[in-house]
Amino acid sequence: MSREIPPFGLRMPDNLKQGLKRLAEERRRSMNAQIVTMLESGLAAEKVASGQN
Repeated sequence: MSREIPPFGLRMPDNLKQGLKRLAEERRRSMNAQIVTMLESGLAAEKVASGQN
């Protein structure tokens, strides 16, 4: 992940944060990398579901 990207604050429920932290640790990723990976996957799935290329 590039350090040139400005920080983005995000508030989330503590239980969601703890789940992301646990998943990131299992995958040996930072929480940021895990969130980005999940968002990319989710956006790709949305494009497929809506028929976009």
